[in-house]
Amino acid sequence: MPGLFYVYEFSKRVNFQDAEKQLIIVGSKNPVKISCTESAFSEAFSKSFLVNGVNTSSGVSDQPVGSEETLKGAKNRATNAKKHFLKQISG
Repeated sequence: MPGLFYVYEFSKRVNFQDAEKQLIIVGSKNPVKISCTESAFSEAFSKSFLVNGVNTSSGVSDQPVGSEETLKGAKNRATNAKKHFLKQISG
């Protein structure tokens, strides 16, 4: 479902504290989704963000049917993106 993203607050590590931009992780490498996320956050908060995509599984069909399956897939991607990101920063 376009425009449906979940944002998690990650605890900052020392190497992220000096960053001027906040990091937003998108549960997809799709450049359109990344670009739309960056545009939406920049417009909503009147500042720029560092937006990065990671490949994650939605756990639903490639073309979800209905709002329940779409929401489940979005939640799964957000959860899996968080796990992937935390695994990357913890080594």
